[in-house]
Amino acid sequence: MFEIFFANDGVKKDYENLEEKIRARINGLIEILKDIPVPFRFFDVSKVAGRKNRFRIRIGKFRVIYHIEESERRIYILQIEQKDETTYKHN
Repeated sequence: MFEIFFANDGVKKDYENLEEKIRARINGLIEILKDIPVPFRFFDVSKVAGRKNRFRIRIGKFRVIYHIEESERRIYILQIEQKDETTYKHN
């Protein structure tokens, strides 16, 4: 089982400021990540190019970027981004 952490206070604040519905979906993701760090069966998961053990998961208009520390059995949520028509914008 993996432990889940926010990489910094900014990411935690972004999470806390999300609408309740989106936050609930991200909570569901966090519960799955504890057991399955790369849950291809449940989510649209992509490896982040050029980064070891870094992945992106789509949840509606939001993207959750996270890093897996296999040896420590930890996952760090690095960013929660909202996608608009042209680019990612930090939410």
